Amino acid sequence: MSHPPKLTEQDIKAKFNPTYFQRGLKYYQAGYVSNTSISGKILQGKCEGSYANYYRMEVHLGKKGIVKTNCTCPIGGGCKHVIALLLTWVNDPALFREKQSVETYLARLSKQQLIELVEEMLDQEPDLEDLLDKVLPASVEQEVITVNEAQVHRQVKRALSLHTGDWMNVQPVVDELAGIVLKGDQYLAEGAITNACMIYQVLVHDLIHSEELLNDHDGDILTILEEAVVGMMTCLARFETDSAEHLSAVQQLFKVIIKDIELGGYGIHEDIPETLYQHAGAEGLSWVQHQVKAQYEKLRTSNTAAEWEKEQWREVLAKLGVY
Repeated sequence: MSHPPKLTEQDIKAKFNPTYFQRGLKYYQAGYVSNTSISGKILQGKCEGSYANYYRMEVHLGKKGIVKTNCTCPIGGGCKHVIALLLTWVNDPALFREKQSVETYLARLSKQQLIELVEEMLDQEPDLEDLLDKVLPASVEQEVITVNEAQVHRQVKRALSLHTGDWMNVQPVVDELAGIVLKGDQYLAEGAITNACMIYQVLVHDLIHSEELLNDHDGDILTILEEAVVGMMTCLARFETDSAEHLSAVQQLFKVIIKDIELGGYGIHEDIPETLYQHAGAEGLSWVQHQVKAQYEKLRTSNTAAEWEKEQWREVLAKLGVY
């Protein structure tokens, strides 16, 4: 086994945002990290997540310590899940089982064994076929169709109009909205990031301004909003930094923070500041920091603003690297 360099808790603390470190520490202490392994100088594991049953983390270590981090959460790396994995390695290295690298394992297989392995993987995870379509040359180049924003607005409006006034039965609305989210997910899987983000942004914009969200006592429509927000955060990480689409997504995510806090803090915005800190880019991050500082300053000098609301904005500032 190629031993990774010595790593201490202080090394981890110095590498990451202090707010992220504290949240990662809580995840480690709560025992959220599982399935840990090490292959050469690469750490891997799973961690319970806010928007999924678990996220997969990977950390590459080198002579200078932490070289690269990846996570399947919307932030994509440098997050609380990665920090929890690193803290587990520092404090409980015996929990990491040693495994050979994927490259080493695959190199030992014959062509027929590789074919059988891929076929078995496709049987268990049919969605992997989309990945094959991306890496294998297509026989016919497909035309990229741009999503009509006005049409998506009409689809969301139609979905909301299905509500009959009975808040015990919003399933028809939820089913229709879920279909719109699924379309965004399909575009995202195909690599059509602009189309995917357009759909997510329309959903987010229309839902945060809808009466249905305010009266969604069981949180069914809120769940759809959360899925659209996660989709937007994923798109943000893939856009070309400071492009028009990128900055539009940054601004829309900021509006979600405002709306969530206005509604009393449902937790929709919890991971947005971290995502913005990582992926907003210099121009976008500067804009968001300025907006958040202005929002907090307005509340700080107000005689009517609740203390919990001020605290919410202080936390957002901290996550954005403003202290």
